[in-house]
Amino acid sequence: MTVEEKIIYAFALVLLGLPAPLLVYAWYRWHTRRKVERSDNVVFALLAIPTMSYILSLLGLAFEDVVGPYYSTRGMVTIYVNLGLMAAITLCAAFTSSSLRRILLLSIGAVVLVWAYLAVVSSAV
Repeated sequence: MTVEEKIIYAFALVLLGLPAPLLVYAWYRWHTRRKVERSDNVVFALLAIPTMSYILSLLGLAFEDVVGPYYSTRGMVTIYVNLGLMAAITLCAAFTSSSLRRILLLSIGAVVLVWAYLAVVSSAV
């Protein structure tokens, strides 16, 4: 493996792992905030949907049948639907008045990057 290949591999691993600590921190903040003030169902949905989408992307990397094989219609539709859903959730999070808005935007944006990476890899392999 050349140096360039190692750099690309390390970049891919960092990109795929980036949403995990952001989502964990957002869930932690949501949980501690919930104890202090009344929980908001919108914030819960804005946090739960990207978490499930990120888990789906990781499962899709581990098991090809979850998202679909490369170049398949099902795989591309799954990737682009999740990419579009995460973009829409990002817009919803941008207009929420929650104190978690910044961490929500960061974590959802990281999930968008993962789905964009999967779209590029699935169309290039």
